[in-house]
Amino acid sequence: MPHMRNKNHHLAQRKSRWYLRIRYPKKVRVILGLQPDAEYEVTLETGDVREARKARDARLVIIRKEWDRICSEAGSDESSLIKQALELKKRTEGNPAAIEFDRNVQVDIWRDKIRDRAFALGLIDKYGAGEMDIDVAEDIAASMDPEAKKYENAILVAIGESVPISEASERFLGVCDLSKSTIANYRTAYKVLLSEYSYFNELDKPSVRDLFNKLGQSLTKATLHKYRSAYRQLWEFENLPSDIWEQKIYSRVKGTKRNRFADEDYGRLLIECQHSNPQLFHAIRIAAHTGGRLAEVTNCSLVEVVEGTYFIILPGTKNEQSNREIPCHSAIVDSVKVWCANPLSTKDLGRDFTALKKKLGYSDEHVFHSFRHSFTHKLEMAEIPLNIAKKLLGHKLADVTFGLYGGRLGANEKIAIRAIESIRWQGDIVRI
Repeated sequence: MPHMRNKNHHLAQRKSRWYLRIRYPKKVRVILGLQPDAEYEVTLETGDVREARKARDARLVIIRKEWDRICSEAGSDESSLIKQALELKKRTEGNPAAIEFDRNVQVDIWRDKIRDRAFALGLIDKYGAGEMDIDVAEDIAASMDPEAKKYENAILVAIGESVPISEASERFLGVCDLSKSTIANYRTAYKVLLSEYSYFNELDKPSVRDLFNKLGQSLTKATLHKYRSAYRQLWEFENLPSDIWEQKIYSRVKGTKRNRFADEDYGRLLIECQHSNPQLFHAIRIAAHTGGRLAEVTNCSLVEVVEGTYFIILPGTKNEQSNREIPCHSAIVDSVKVWCANPLSTKDLGRDFTALKKKLGYSDEHVFHSFRHSFTHKLEMAEIPLNIAKKLLGHKLADVTFGLYGGRLGANEKIAIRAIESIRWQGDIVRI
């Protein structure tokens, strides 16, 4: 602690109240744009000189740390303030008795900054007097002045009355049990939300409606539904009411129509890549006979249930919590074996397929997912019962199950095998 010239150094008394008063360092004055004689002054909320000295000493430690930070960072942006507030909140929760005093001192400093802004806006005079109550003046300052607002936000975070969406979303994504692609989509959704709002308490049903109306000008309805799912789960993670997100979604943007591949398209794709990219050739055949998504095909595996009868296991993706186990079409067993021995990554498979379909002149209406639509259409044309078709596609149906049962096939498995074997692709190339 720096040596004091006398016990009441940096103290001033007015009307039986003690104040801390200290001149701003020159470097700080320059950074903050203050007058050469500018002083930092704040009430110590006591008329007892001994208590005032203790409060002064504690304040000076924090103030000088604040000035050091201002000099090193050339000003504090809101993100650094919130980071500091979160650290104070975390430390207080871990050791309340030892840390709460430090937090309260820092909160007082931030509140003083709000008061300074209220003074700059003419809401109060230098000593807090004026036509309106000082708390009201501070609230008004925070509502109309960005500088005051960022300190108010820091205070709310430090005392646990507000949580930054950015901090909570990172915690959620760090522990959630979601696929990598879903986490990437959620991260994008949170980035979009953060471009409009920073804190949970800023959002209610009217603001959510306004948000979706704005996003609906440039995003498709399908994308908005994905974003809403991301936001709802984040609110539930924070134990906040998620019903504010239960609103109708409208979009002015029409999504890209996804066309299925016809038999002739399928044949063209196979012919083009059968020699130039054998692994892509096998992946296309697997997708066409299973309706597998890109990530499912990439990570699929093959199991022989009984001699000569195989099931293909497609790992759970999207909203599916478990693997999809369906009969493997006899025509693609060899392709699955070759593929599983040396599969392409999801990224490489997507890249190679996009290059192939563009080379053949297909537009964005045809994507790898189009094979899933084709598979669905094949099941419809073969008049497969709806419940069996849905189960083959991976939809949850409590009354229909089939899979691997220790070397035997049940009734549902036999029905599923017949359904899969009914699929026929004209122009199919069985072997390279």
